[in-house]
Parts: sequence; structure tokens; C-alpha cells
Amino acid sequence: MVAKIVCNVGGVRYIGSGFMTSAGLVTAFHVVRHCAVGQIEGGYITVTLPYLDGRLKTFYVKIKSESPEHDLALLQTGNDFRQLILPLARSTPRLSEIVDLIGYPGDDLKKPDSVYGPISPVEAPEELTDPHGQPETLPDELEVVLSGVKPGESGGPAINASGQVVGVIEGSGGGIAVLTPAAFLATLG
Repeated sequence: MVAKIVCNVGGVRYIGSGFMTSAGLVTAFHVVRHCAVGQIEGGYITVTLPYLDGRLKTFYVKIKSESPEHDLALLQTGNDFRQLILPLARSTPRLSEIVDLIGYPGDDLKKPDSVYGPISPVEAPEELTDPHGQPETLPDELEVVLSGVKPGESGGPAINASGQVVGVIEGSGGGIAVLTPAAFLATLG
């Protein structure tokens, strides 16, 4: 199950996506980094999960652990969502393997966006811009050639044909989506 993540700090909203693992809710660190300090200063993070019957459940979460060098964060939900856990792949995807990138762009919660593309060789670190116009250099462990990843989908899963998470969406630009391999989720403890 893919969730909508919103970090609220000082009236500014940072929007992304996330998904459940056995350790908790995973997202991209850059989605919640402002709330890492903001939790102390009144900032908060909400997660919205859509149910199959169309209902939405929104709840507050805290950052449990983070790995900024891999652009990953683990959120503590305080709820039991074992039935929503996405399985993790045991290996890195092969070059040209097709993956499905899933996330919630903008404020839309009706249905997550889904785009497909092949894993491609990494050429160089990607220089991207966050939703507030700030430059970001993201790790370049995996790339997927495609267009269509939108702001708000960062933190969503990249899923292989077996339904396993092979990576976490970091961002996109120039027809390339940048992923953190699922193997790095172990750095979250």
C-alpha cells in the first residue's frame, strides 16, 4: 500500500509518498527533512492512507530513523499496518529490468500514479530541484529511463514484476527517475 506523506513546517507543506515495510513506513528523507528539526519547533508529519472502499485515514507520525546519505527515512506510525506491508526484493534489479514507480503527485489522493520504465546504467549524479526551487544532488545508485514522475511521488516504491520493492523514488529530471536501491533500507536500523 502506498501512502501520501505531508511534512508541515511553519505553514509550508512538503509533499511526498511512502510505503509500509516490516520496519515501518519508508519515504525519501528529502520529503521529511524539514520536519526532522521542525518536530521540535512545532512541525508535524501526516500520513494519509486510502482504503479500498474509498475512505481515507490520516494520522500523525514521527521520524524513527533516517539515512540522509541514501535519501531514506523511516517513520513511526504507532499503528498496526502489517496487512499493508510491501515485500522487499532480495537483490538489486538487473539492467533493463522493467519497474513500476508508484506515488501520489500533488494533493490527489484518489489513485496513485504509476509509470513504468527500464533500469538503466548510472552515468552521473543527478542535479535536481526540490518543490521549493532549492538545488539537490541526489545519490545515483539506480536510474530508470522514463518520463512522468511528478513532484509528490518521491518516497514511493519502485516495484518489480514479482511485486517486490526494488527501490525508493528520490526524484526525476530529464526523463530519468533516480532510485535508492531497496538494499539501503537496512541502513535505517
